[in-house]
Amino acid sequence: MRYFSFLRLIGIFFLAFTFTHCDDGPSSVSSCGDDFLDPGEQCDGAAFAVADCQALGFYEQAGALSCKSDCTVDTSACSLRCGDGVVSAAHGEQCDGVNLEGQTCLGLGFVGGVIACGPDCLYDTSQCLSICGNGVPEPGEGCDDDGNDPGDGCSPLCQPEEGWTCAGTPSYCEPVCGDDLLLGDEVCDTSQLDGATCESLGYHGGALACTEACTHDVTDCEAAGRCGDGIIQGDFGEECEGTDLGGQGCHELDFWTGQLACSAGCAFDTAGCLGVTSVVQGGRFTCAVLTDRTVRCWGRNQRGQLGDGTTVDRLAAAPVTDLTGVTALGLGGSHACAVLTDGSVKCWGWNAYGQLGLGSIVDQATPTTVPGLANVNRVTAGERHTCAVLADGSMRCWGFNGNGRLGDNTATDRMSPVAVSGLGSVRDASCGGDHTCAVTAQGHAFCWGKNLHGQLGIGTTTESRVPVRVSDFLSADRIVAGYRHTCVHFYSSSNPAGGTALCWGSNSHGQLGDRMSSHGSTCGEAGDIADCSRSPVTVTGFSGAIAELALTPYSTCLRTDLGALWCWGRNDYGQVGDGTFSNRAVPVQVTFPVIARLWPGLGSHLCATRPDTPDVFCWGWNDVGQVGDGTLENRNAPTTVVRP
Repeated sequence: MRYFSFLRLIGIFFLAFTFTHCDDGPSSVSSCGDDFLDPGEQCDGAAFAVADCQALGFYEQAGALSCKSDCTVDTSACSLRCGDGVVSAAHGEQCDGVNLEGQTCLGLGFVGGVIACGPDCLYDTSQCLSICGNGVPEPGEGCDDDGNDPGDGCSPLCQPEEGWTCAGTPSYCEPVCGDDLLLGDEVCDTSQLDGATCESLGYHGGALACTEACTHDVTDCEAAGRCGDGIIQGDFGEECEGTDLGGQGCHELDFWTGQLACSAGCAFDTAGCLGVTSVVQGGRFTCAVLTDRTVRCWGRNQRGQLGDGTTVDRLAAAPVTDLTGVTALGLGGSHACAVLTDGSVKCWGWNAYGQLGLGSIVDQATPTTVPGLANVNRVTAGERHTCAVLADGSMRCWGFNGNGRLGDNTATDRMSPVAVSGLGSVRDASCGGDHTCAVTAQGHAFCWGKNLHGQLGIGTTTESRVPVRVSDFLSADRIVAGYRHTCVHFYSSSNPAGGTALCWGSNSHGQLGDRMSSHGSTCGEAGDIADCSRSPVTVTGFSGAIAELALTPYSTCLRTDLGALWCWGRNDYGQVGDGTFSNRAVPVQVTFPVIARLWPGLGSHLCATRPDTPDVFCWGWNDVGQVGDGTLENRNAPTTVVRP
């Protein structure tokens, strides 16, 4: 029993020892200095509860942290913190405690009040009075957009206006979509459409609505259609849609040629459609100047006279290469020249005698500028020579000079322009087959060159290398030199609105038009002797006043002031145009509608235009397509030139 009690006593002692020595954790008893971080200790020896000065609220650290003997951190290495009374602006502090850096509510844009420093070292403006319009939404302000303009969403009292929502600093306000108020940049809002309709938006009809995003809902409008939807709606005045021209073109709209387009308004744009402003006939080819001042030619092209860069004959009008700004055109036997808007001249085609004026005798298949020639008003071409009338009234000629047709008092061919001798200011000029004529500003007519058929009109058959005056008549207006005869058109004081004509030279086929078959003299080379008049005779046998004259080698045509067409002379190719191939010794009226212009020519075909159509009409010799109707058949009546 006593042994049992002893053992029991030992067990109790063992348990007590165990409970008092098995706890290795912190003790509530202070143990600073044991290098173990206990609750409440900032540090203990080398153990720290913080990593650096910043963790203690300081901004800067100059060295390592150390632990003091009372287990608190030695902050002597730390500096600058909010609450130290020093404003550290570099660290974002505006103030520190009572240190306000001299700032006040007024200095911060408020109207008054008391400023304080918050625990974060930033200004506490809660006791400051706000300023509306400073761009800062302050207490009591619903917005502040840095302005006081009404209608911008933020009222002059810095409160959102009706229908607007505002946010940001400064405030940005935008209208509320869906409140049925049309504000700001909204194009619509619910039922408010700002007067817009399907029609005002370019549609042909329908009911316009507004989407939830305050944009136009054109669903119903699109059902009605509009210009630009790809469908031509003629009931609403649409003529075309984009590239869809409805089968129409410049021809269908009665233009001679060109490219029709469609405008943004679904109407035909005819700016690219072209008409004809003038037509000139050469030896066996024809050219037309279009309204855009370009040129199209057709017919013979063996010497490049069509100017398209080839020597291929053309039955239809082909564009002349690189030629724009044309104001006047002159066609010779196998060459052509054009006057441009700047007064320069370009020539192309046959050049065996220098008739292109380029200083050489090389043919040119495309237009080439005549050097040293400027301020030209008009140009005329003969079989192998060319002449130009300048703005000052002087005249220059170049090319073949047989019989003195250049008028420089020599018979030397000229590859460059030379001045015509002894003329005053020239009003009009015309190159014939082998001679040249001009009318001066005084109305006097002069001719020079070959005269074997009396084509100079000076009463003899003696050629002249300088201009000689034709008769003594006055008031001559236009002169036309043909192959072997010449005509002048002049006005009289008794008939200033119209005129008459005189002709002279060969009358082998009655081409002088005075109804006489014999003039008491014969002219011409051996084997080609025929009746001629060496002096001017009056054209008779027609009714009306002469407005224009045009000559072929052996026939003559005129247009009256009322647009009637009369022709006479040789007609083997149909050049009289009366529907027959019979020569006409006296003028006959051609059965044809009123013509607007009768165009000059050098070959055995003629052309005219009418006021009621853009078409060109030609007739006569057509062996290489010079009539332009797409065939090689001679035409004895005016025939429509195929539109290109």
